[in-house]
Amino acid sequence: MTDYPIKPYTKQELGMMYNPGATPRAAQQLLRRWIQRCPDLCKALEQAFYTSHQKLLTAKQVALIFHYLGPP
Repeated sequence: MTDYPIKPYTKQELGMMYNPGATPRAAQQLLRRWIQRCPDLCKALEQAFYTSHQKLLTAKQVALIFHYLGPP
């Protein structure tokens, strides 16, 4: 298992980390769906000032995603 550093990533980069065989757009859409299907993650991201329109995720938001979805 590879350890990914907790740092800012674009949604596309993070999506590709979770779905390396998908196209960048599809990987980003899959990540978005996974986030939407996890109410606890949605709530935590909201508290971390996440908006669905942002392209760059902060390190704190990435850490929350890793916590709720597991590391890529």
